[in-house]
Amino acid sequence: MQEVDIWGLIFQLIALAVPVIFIIILSLSWRSSKNRKKQFNHIDHKLNSMEKKIKEFMGYRN
Repeated sequence: MQEVDIWGLIFQLIALAVPVIFIIILSLSWRSSKNRKKQFNHIDHKLNSMEKKIKEFMGYRN
């Protein structure tokens, strides 16, 4: 029977897990930034429509 190198096995598992965890973190970060961009665009659209209504109310025309 061969002797199993526990520390080598643990090191290999950690070495395999680090890139996977990194990719998961990047994908979650990308998804949240995508959602933030959607929210920002929605707020920007609302502000633009409010500005247009205020200008119309004040008598300005674009």
